[in-house]
Amino acid sequence: MRISKTQILRRVYSIPEIRFEDQRLSSYSGMVVVQELFKRLQLRSRLRGYFLHIKSNAVVGFHVITLLLIVHLMLGYRRLREMERYEEDPLVLRALGLSRLPDVSTVSRRLSELDRESIRRVREVNRDLVLEPLAAMGLSRLTMDFDGSVLSTGRVAEGTAV
Repeated sequence: MRISKTQILRRVYSIPEIRFEDQRLSSYSGMVVVQELFKRLQLRSRLRGYFLHIKSNAVVGFHVITLLLIVHLMLGYRRLREMERYEEDPLVLRALGLSRLPDVSTVSRRLSELDRESIRRVREVNRDLVLEPLAAMGLSRLTMDFDGSVLSTGRVAEGTAV
């Protein structure tokens, strides 16, 4: 089934105001903070620029797929199939600028189209997002603590202890 861009993409300009009057809370109401973070970092436009070298007329661009994967990881999920857990959440969709999430098969297919240059550029934007604020702080010394913490992903332990 062919889906048009207007059925998936939408423009988002303002951060929604969350009120807790009628107790119909979203499980992911913290996404308003993530939406503001993406806006301040200009992440969407930065990512779009990093994928300009790939010519494609697909409905879902690589920058949207990358944002989706970032949100997916921030929500604590690791497998693409777990997208179904938040596919209808309005705040997740709003933070991504979508009316509906692409199918898992679409995401997987789009990821298979990426080349080494794209991966290099995503690493570059990741590095820039970390180093720019640190450089702006003008710190003379930075201490990083790798204390052996273990993060649980449900099945196996991950982290510096492993």
